[in-house]
Amino acid sequence: MRKSETLPIKELVEAMMKQYGLNYKYNEVKAVSLWSEILGQGVDKMTRNIVVKNGNMIVYLNSSVLRNHLFGMREAICKEINKRLGSECIRNVILK
Repeated sequence: MRKSETLPIKELVEAMMKQYGLNYKYNEVKAVSLWSEILGQGVDKMTRNIVVKNGNMIVYLNSSVLRNHLFGMREAICKEINKRLGSECIRNVILK
């Protein structure tokens, strides 16, 4: 049975991802891209690698000074990422 209405491709892709259970992985990838958007280019340049695993965002930094500065902001960063994602994908930010 076909629907008589037309839908935007964005809605179709989102529905397909939800149906196949791909939303969580998409949100993990999106969270990595949000890191530089939220914290800016300066922090992004000092970031070596970002890995999201089991709801934990593990961020490898080049600077111990930056790591100490961001340590107190971990919860706020986590909340902002989840707010922009629209779901509770990231439970913890681990700085290394």
